[in-house]
Amino acid sequence: MSFHKFGKAFFYFLKINDIDSKFIMSIIIIYFVFYLK
Repeated sequence: MSFHKFGKAFFYFLKINDIDSKFIMSIIIIYFVFYLK
């Protein structure tokens, strides 16, 4: 997974206004960060 793809996904995440979606996306992002280490 390239950093460009991750940045693009994070940019879309910042555009999300729904709190539930943000909560789910943040869990997914944290999971990916720990999984890639």
